[in-house]
Parts: sequence; C-alpha cells; structure tokens
Amino acid sequence: MTYQTLLCDKRDGISTVTVNRPEKLNALNRTVLEELNDCFLALQSDREVRAVILTGAGEKAFVAGADINELACTLRVASENARFGQPEVKLGIIPGYAGTQRLGRLVGKGRALEMILTGEQVTAQEAYRIGLVNQVVPAKELAAAARGLAEKMTANGPIAVQFALEAVNRGMEMTLKEGELLEATLFGLLCVTADMKEGTRAFLEKRPAKFEGK
Repeated sequence: MTYQTLLCDKRDGISTVTVNRPEKLNALNRTVLEELNDCFLALQSDREVRAVILTGAGEKAFVAGADINELACTLRVASENARFGQPEVKLGIIPGYAGTQRLGRLVGKGRALEMILTGEQVTAQEAYRIGLVNQVVPAKELAAAARGLAEKMTANGPIAVQFALEAVNRGMEMTLKEGELLEATLFGLLCVTADMKEGTRAFLEKRPAKFEGK
C-alpha cells in the first residue's frame, strides 16, 4: 500500500514504517495519524509480519507533536544525540495521546511529573537511565540496532512472544494475584502448541528451533 507521509518496507518478517516528513521534523498531522492507523491495522492482519520498527526520516527528529510512549510502545532504541521531552506546558496545554498516563507507568510518577511540569528535555543517556528507552547507540548504528533487536524477538516462538507481551501489558493493570492467574493460563495454552514441542526438541538436540506459530 502507498501512503503520502509514510514509507513501508517488509523483509524477513520485519516491517519498517518511516514517517517521511523530514522538512517538518516528521510532525504528526491528521494525514500522518490516519495513515499510521491504516498501516498498523494492515500490519496487524499480516501473518508474515512478526515485528514492526517505527522510525522517522532525516537526522533531526523522530517525530514532533506526539507522545513517544504512544508511538513506540514496546521497546525503544535511541541515538546518542536524541532528546526527549513533554514541552506542552510551555504552550499552555498538557500532553495528549495519553502522555500524562503512559509516562508515569514507564519512568515512575516523580520523574514523569518533573518532565511534564517543567517541560524540559532529557538526553538519551538520561532517558536510558530512567527507563524511557531500552538502548542508546551512535546515530549511524540506530537502524541496525533496531533491526537487530527485532531479529532477536522474531527468532523466538511467535505465540510465546505474543503471550509474554500480553501477560506483561495486561498484568500491569491487574493485582498480583490476577496477573499470576493470567500468566498460568497463558502458560497452559502454550504447553499444547507445536511450537512448545519444537522448542523443547531443539533445546535437547542443541539446534536452533524452527517455529511455525502453531
């Protein structure tokens, strides 16, 4: 599918979606948001896609006018020169796209309040220290690092990865007891999959597993 503001590439089960408005610092407008929604809906139903990398064109900005927690929701890789902030209060407004809700869940209430109430930016190194990003790499290595992380995930059992993500995300909104029950339920479902049997055989035979998502 062709988009006005996005570039899409799919290779080896990994799709790379690039917001392509470098002259506008990849700022999000209605067209970008609508196209991102359409693109991710299509990717969600594409059984060949097992990981998605979201990035921005150019060297100045990932995106402007959006909450990183909303756009890069699972794992985040940043270049050494990246900076992150929620500057909305400087404009007399508050963060949108659930920025006031998601940031605290990532970095803790105190750090989130500091970023939101001051509107100040943090460096990539500080973002890594507080858990806002997972990795910090030189700018020239950013694309390779993101793809390397995606390849590590797609090498694992796809159903197991899906269930692990579900257990963590849903469990964050549950009590510990409820989360433990969810985990046990998902674990039980995995035990009857062909992937579980293949993973066990591969481990015993000391070879890479060949998962089929079944």
